[in-house]
Amino acid sequence: MRTFVRASLRTHARRYVAVALAVLIATAFMITTNALGAAAKDGWRGAIAAEFEGADAVLTDVRRGAVDRIADTEGVRAAATSDSGFFAISVGSVDATASVGTVANEEELRWQHLASGDFPAGPRQVLLSTDRADDAGVAAGDRLTVDVGARTMDFTIAGTVEPSAGDLGSSVYVSESAMARLMGDVPARVIVTLDGPPDAGRLGRLRDAAPGATVQTADAYVHDRQLEATGDIDVMQKMLFVFASIALIVAGLVIANTLAIVLAQRTRDVALLRCIGAKRRQITRSVLLETLVVAVVSAVAGVLGGLGLAYAGAALIGAAWPSIPVGTPSLSPLGIALPVGVSVGAALVAALVPARRTNRLSPLAALRPEVEPVGRSRPGIMRIVAAGVVLCAGFGAMASAAASGSLPVGMVGGGVSFAGVLLLGPVLVPGLIDGVRPVVGRIGGVPGRLAAANAVRNRRRTAATSAALLIGVTLISTVVVGTASMKGSVATEMDTRAPIDMVLDGERPLDGRTVDRVGAIDGVGDAASLDGTRVTLGSADSKTVAVGVDEAASAVVRPDGELRDVRADQVYVPFEVADRASLVDGDRVRVSGPDGSRRLEVRTGEDWGATAVVSAGTLATLDERPQPYAVWLRAADGADVGTVVGELNSLAGEVDGSIDGSLPQRKQVMTAMDVVLAVTVGLLGVAVIIAIVGVGNTLSLSVLERVRENALLRALGLRKGQQRAMLAVEALLIASVSTVLGIALGLAYAWFGIRTLAVEEFVTTPTVEIPAGQLVAVFVVAAVAGLLACVLPARRAAAIPPAAGLVAD
Repeated sequence: MRTFVRASLRTHARRYVAVALAVLIATAFMITTNALGAAAKDGWRGAIAAEFEGADAVLTDVRRGAVDRIADTEGVRAAATSDSGFFAISVGSVDATASVGTVANEEELRWQHLASGDFPAGPRQVLLSTDRADDAGVAAGDRLTVDVGARTMDFTIAGTVEPSAGDLGSSVYVSESAMARLMGDVPARVIVTLDGPPDAGRLGRLRDAAPGATVQTADAYVHDRQLEATGDIDVMQKMLFVFASIALIVAGLVIANTLAIVLAQRTRDVALLRCIGAKRRQITRSVLLETLVVAVVSAVAGVLGGLGLAYAGAALIGAAWPSIPVGTPSLSPLGIALPVGVSVGAALVAALVPARRTNRLSPLAALRPEVEPVGRSRPGIMRIVAAGVVLCAGFGAMASAAASGSLPVGMVGGGVSFAGVLLLGPVLVPGLIDGVRPVVGRIGGVPGRLAAANAVRNRRRTAATSAALLIGVTLISTVVVGTASMKGSVATEMDTRAPIDMVLDGERPLDGRTVDRVGAIDGVGDAASLDGTRVTLGSADSKTVAVGVDEAASAVVRPDGELRDVRADQVYVPFEVADRASLVDGDRVRVSGPDGSRRLEVRTGEDWGATAVVSAGTLATLDERPQPYAVWLRAADGADVGTVVGELNSLAGEVDGSIDGSLPQRKQVMTAMDVVLAVTVGLLGVAVIIAIVGVGNTLSLSVLERVRENALLRALGLRKGQQRAMLAVEALLIASVSTVLGIALGLAYAWFGIRTLAVEEFVTTPTVEIPAGQLVAVFVVAAVAGLLACVLPARRAAAIPPAAGLVAD
């Protein structure tokens, strides 16, 4: 049989192209994931270790009062606080929330690498990372502002440093004293160098100097941080392997379908072998051996291709995002063996079913034409009944999950229901093609009628070919619709919880022209000035500004926002102010102004500044002559958030005010969801590529299978162009029907997913948003890919002369 296998591989090598490509792509996907994961781990380990290279010990959760005692402890050569936190910064053209870290006073504990300028010489100087400096268009000597609550701290940029994404890496670095002012009473992290090794005695003295703090050697601390960092990378790798598994499932379908066609074409060869003494076991082994050889060679090529992609990806990440630490891609023996073994194993499993199906026929029966069972046969009815049961069980589980909010139950239900769809494939997909046959025949003429007939001639093959594409399109449609719905639901949720884009609050009454200046900022759609007055909340010692919402201010508030319609008996209090006054939702508090007081119900919230909010009528009872204290604005669609926040921040500095609002957060959330959508669709695109390879291979093998039929059609008058059109319509039918069905399933799965998440995650009831443009794009891409898949088979079919085709065996 080995001689037969070698001859078969030489003779029919072209027929195994789809098997080889499917295994190659799936293997390369897993190898790339492994190698890039190793590069990321290596990069993070190096970045974290480099930041603590000069330290001997690290103390965390240190009370601020103990910092000086640590520096004076016997055996301590140098000590420095190394805090970090996120603050709103304004520098050049950038206004954003950024990480702010510490640059040590002691030179031996400074781990940052200067790119230009000098280290800070005082508490009013800072270092800025080069990537942030490039974004902002600033250099040494320029001004930088950090917002700390209702106040700001101004700094001068002393120099720039190379980006670092390690445990201490930040965008801005301030002095230890400045960081202490920023952090307040938050416990500190202290890095220490000792005059000897970090033994038990020296570490014990550090513990005595900082009661309650955690004291570790620098090596132990770095090891813990590296485990945390690489643990996150492991989670990402596991997520990527989910997509690799999807690609592998699709590859298995393509392999099984390809081998089923190949073996069907070789039925007579197999029958002849059986007649001359070959046993069924030998036929099965020969098929598996052929598949094994193709799969192993393809997997090895996939390893080399995946490693090359990993090196290219690491270089691209390093060039595009220098702040992300990336090491050298590498592969462990297990990292190579597992993808190769899984891919080859999947190919062998996929080959087993068609091999066994071929062996069921007796030699004499195999020499006769096969009659395909009709839909009313017992196997067809059993398949339909089984598919119905599985579908009902799957969708029942998803309905239960949508009612209870159980995401695991919903995911299992989705998988079960999709298995039911695949079981129903030989009835469903050809049935849909049958439904459009009259239309295709009228539009496509003779090639269209022939293509529609060919597409449903072997229903099982059509279903198997479409199943691979169906999986990819269903998943992509689910992600596209789900992301669009999530964006809409998140936007509605933010409209409810943070209904004002940006707020400019004044420490004193604002000039009457302030609202006009705000409205003139590029990207501001609407702005309104709010009158206010200073009030006392209950028995609080300090006064708070309260502003009144009139019709103009209500128009600026986003739809569904509570501040759009403030009742006369309510006062909205920011969380920070409510904490100082010991107020919670539902409390009744007396609000006293210059001309009167009212007892109002407390509602708490955030993102509208430091002012309390009442209705305009209530404000009139508190102060008969209120003055403008705030400006609320709504950003225009497509506004540049950095421009709006930056110019508003500059204006706040001129009027001695402060800004707040949900616009930057809204932009971050929406951008993050767009990135997730792009990455997910890109990863699922691998499965679609494999599926399109399967469509092309099916058509190629169909050309080989129908050589005499096509030659007869040509002899009867079918032109080359019509023959190519026939194959194009057949590919378009399979791709279009699979895509439409996948989009419909994607809509259903997205609806169930959104309803399931809504139970726990959303206050408002989310709705399914249908991104028609994106779904049309999915359909067009799949249809065009199907057409491209038919190019080579069509050329090959047209190249066979009718006379040669009629005598082909």
